[in-house]
Amino acid sequence: GGGSGGGGCAGLVVANDAHPKRVAALEAALARHGRCAEERAVLLVTCHRGEALPSPARPFLAGQGEGFDRVLADVPCSGDGTIRKDPSVLPRWSPSVSNQIHATQLEIGWRAVQLLRVGGVLA
Repeated sequence: GGGSGGGGCAGLVVANDAHPKRVAALEAALARHGRCAEERAVLLVTCHRGEALPSPARPFLAGQGEGFDRVLADVPCSGDGTIRKDPSVLPRWSPSVSNQIHATQLEIGWRAVQLLRVGGVLA
């Protein structure tokens, strides 16, 4: 749902990354920025592969439907765009690697759709 308009926090933000070091870096950044307890209470940081992110253990709020209002999926890059910017990457890149990453991109996208409520936004 949207904000209450009163300046308070509404809803829950779930930040996920598959790599424990990036999760630790996010948590350290949050601690450095000194977010208030009210903001930290509505933030959940998890460490799962995006294509296997579990559904919430507790049901969503009554009357709001099942699923997240918004899902932002930052899928792994296939690397072909990087070659245009940095030609030295070309010897390490191959179409087969790009195709393997494409399958992961699709799996993450499909899981994002499954976690989204009807009428929700996927970006």
